[in-house]
Amino acid sequence: MSWKLFTCSLALCLSNSIGSACIAEEPPGSFAGIVKGLLSGSETAKSTTSNLKPTHELTKTIMVGSVGKISPQSIALLSTGKVACLMAEDRYAAVGTDAKGDEKSAMVIVYSDAGEELKRFDLDFKAESIAAGPDEEIIVAGSGRFARFKSTGDAIKSTEIPFIQKRLGDEELLKAGAIARIDETNTLYQGLVDSFKEQTETRKAALEKANEGIETAKATLKDLQDGKTPVPEGSSIEAETRKATLAVTRAERKAEIAKSNLESINENMKLYQDNIQEKTPENIAATVASIKSTLTKVHCVSQHEDELFLILSEEKGYGYALWKTDLALSNASKCLEGLRGCCGQYHLQACDDGLYCAENTNYRLAKYAEDGKLLTSFGKKATTDDGGFTGCCNPMNVFVAPSGTIYSAESSGDVKRYTTDGELAAILVKEPKLQGGCRNMSFAVNEDLKRVYMCDLTNKSILIFNEMPQTVATSN
Repeated sequence: MSWKLFTCSLALCLSNSIGSACIAEEPPGSFAGIVKGLLSGSETAKSTTSNLKPTHELTKTIMVGSVGKISPQSIALLSTGKVACLMAEDRYAAVGTDAKGDEKSAMVIVYSDAGEELKRFDLDFKAESIAAGPDEEIIVAGSGRFARFKSTGDAIKSTEIPFIQKRLGDEELLKAGAIARIDETNTLYQGLVDSFKEQTETRKAALEKANEGIETAKATLKDLQDGKTPVPEGSSIEAETRKATLAVTRAERKAEIAKSNLESINENMKLYQDNIQEKTPENIAATVASIKSTLTKVHCVSQHEDELFLILSEEKGYGYALWKTDLALSNASKCLEGLRGCCGQYHLQACDDGLYCAENTNYRLAKYAEDGKLLTSFGKKATTDDGGFTGCCNPMNVFVAPSGTIYSAESSGDVKRYTTDGELAAILVKEPKLQGGCRNMSFAVNEDLKRVYMCDLTNKSILIFNEMPQTVATSN
């Protein structure tokens, strides 16, 4: 198996220990599907439109900043047009970290549609996701808890999520998950070790050839100095000696590089070899503890009518699962498993039309039925084609407006609009020069105000884009 394949797979799977994974194609969660999605992306696309100009421009930056260890992580557009911002610990920080002392666990800040702060209120748990509920309600979830608030900050409900607590108490399931995770990680590490071994032989041969080159260059220089090699007509012994000396220096430098490359390969091989774990009781217990911390995370929450949909981590491996429950958090069921999302990101939104998911390493938006059946998908990996998705893992987020219009956001900050059959209709925001790479790109579109809201994690701010007058006629 190729070095590129193993490098990508290792980064995708192991980085889930700090909240990251990748999306699989069919069958869900298969190793081949992960690799195929990562290296080639989805093969189909509904649009090949290119060179579209953005319809919106940045008009306001709300510098939210940090409060202790918490900063803006996600936003939600409420039914009245207000914007709720979740202030929480960095979603890409290592799992298991806890706020200390009197540091705030999380906070919600409510803004007007124009970006004026209206209210902020504290949460008593570490939240990880936020969504809009009916009647201007705010839904927050994380750390195995679920809460519902009015936009004024008045609490409506706050409780533990019972089916998460049930999973945490299933020791046999957790142990099996720990063993599976160790096996999966070891397989990847062993693959890297084997790949390095193959490269070692090539590097050894390169070093041997380089050393032979030194001996040849030195012999040429000595023969010249001993008078055994005639000086070419028009040259001199001094000139030929300088050339031969330079050839020795170059050969020695080439050998130094070859030796350094071999040493680097050996060091990396040892590093990955040392990380292969035995399934000792101690290692299994440590992995169980890590899984428990991961299982409490709520990566995404969305409500549609009287049902809630949550993206949770799996007990085994590094994937995600889609769970459905009622508003009382009873009658929960897992309706889709084996999901994977690069950079700790698998985002969905529930709406009348189904469940829209941003499957970032398949380079597509997918629509599922509530029972987990795939209804349709569109997208492809691209570099310059606006109809596709660029980068290592895109799209990162999806937003479905009340009108049914579908929008996507990419790590670059690009926001695109699609028809219901997957045709690219417009690019609202293009290359807003954000920093941070592969990250959550929480955003929302207020169609009435022709406005886009975007959470900029790196700069700890909320960006507001308004439609440019000159583009109105061509973008609608």
